[in-house]
Amino acid sequence: GAIQQEISEHRLSKQACSGGELEKIGMVKKGYYGALFEKLEGLGCGERTDDENFKLTLNQNEILKKVPELENLKDETYLDFEKLKDFLKDRLVGNLRVRNKNERKTEKIKINKENFKKFETLWAGLNHQARIAYAIDSESLIDEIVKKINASFKVSSKSVSVTTHKKVETMGNNAKTKTFDRESACVWSLHEFISALSNKVKLSFKSVAK
Repeated sequence: GAIQQEISEHRLSKQACSGGELEKIGMVKKGYYGALFEKLEGLGCGERTDDENFKLTLNQNEILKKVPELENLKDETYLDFEKLKDFLKDRLVGNLRVRNKNERKTEKIKINKENFKKFETLWAGLNHQARIAYAIDSESLIDEIVKKINASFKVSSKSVSVTTHKKVETMGNNAKTKTFDRESACVWSLHEFISALSNKVKLSFKSVAK
């Protein structure tokens, strides 16, 4: 992908160098780059592509093996040997944009102590749970409700009208109607009544029974 292309382009551009480039950085005296190219080619470090250009053909590990032989060049008067070493290091190791993931630098976050103290104070005021409790005297409330019911609640008896007819031979109508109050009668058990009332008024069975 893109990373492989970058590495390939980087290696190709780094392998080639020109005599003018070496003179410009002060590695060799003017007009002496040819002598250096011959020495490097003789050591097997690369090859001349033409009169003014040289191409490195070794990788980093291979060039390290030739360090003892390269040391012989430091006596050459036309050559700055330290610059040659830096040049080879740069060309063979390089400075790619690709980095080892383990080389990432960790940065510490700086905390403003004054602002942090204010935040702590604010958080201490907010970070708590609130609960609203209602103190209700259930017994007194039930007694009060019972009194109100007894004072105002009244169920009247039902009136029932009964009409009887006497079978007669004549055309006359001698029907009689008698009205009387029906005696109280219960169709639910007490438990059923309390349960139904409890569900209706949304109160506990115990409260309604009281």
